[in-house]
Amino acid sequence: MVGQNGNQYGNHSKLSDFQRTKPPSFSQVVGPLEADDWLRTIEKKLEISHTEEADKVPFATHNLEGAAAIWWDNAKAMWPPDDEITWDKFKDNFRKYHIPAGIMKVKQREFLALTQGNILVSEYLHKFNHLARYSLYDVATKESKIDRFLGGLNRHLRCRLNMFDFPDFQNLVNKALIAEREHKIVYNDHKRKFEPKKDGQPVQKARTW
Repeated sequence: MVGQNGNQYGNHSKLSDFQRTKPPSFSQVVGPLEADDWLRTIEKKLEISHTEEADKVPFATHNLEGAAAIWWDNAKAMWPPDDEITWDKFKDNFRKYHIPAGIMKVKQREFLALTQGNILVSEYLHKFNHLARYSLYDVATKESKIDRFLGGLNRHLRCRLNMFDFPDFQNLVNKALIAEREHKIVYNDHKRKFEPKKDGQPVQKARTW
């Protein structure tokens, strides 16, 4: 009896340790990778709380709610009795159900077509990092990630940066931000130089860049 109580208290203590990391709940998908975000966050919380392998699935699914909880109840009921429900198997089934392959392909095409356009480098970077998760193969190496980001930059930034070699992706981003700032300074100086004078006399019009 003491041993059983010890196990109960031990399991309760472990769950309390996990819950103290404030794991998020999950009920249904809104964005295509929201399920993946939840899974990654939960996995970090499990690591922080030093959760044992056998406890990962019950602790994680403790935070499923609504439609997701119903899905898991059905999945458990249909799970082969002689097949152990490991954490890796749970993650695989969770992703397959909540992240449809068709949506992943649409987002992958969106990433491959991404260009900076008229937005700032910082905004382009945000979109790039967000969509790159749908197309990991295309940014699998440092070189491929740099080439993809550089190729989507505005023409004037791309022309400035193409002559350089970049030791890593962050170095490219930093150089792109600097080049964008310098371009704005030059453009604004040029624009002020050709602005109409206060007396209203016509002057040469500034070129558009």
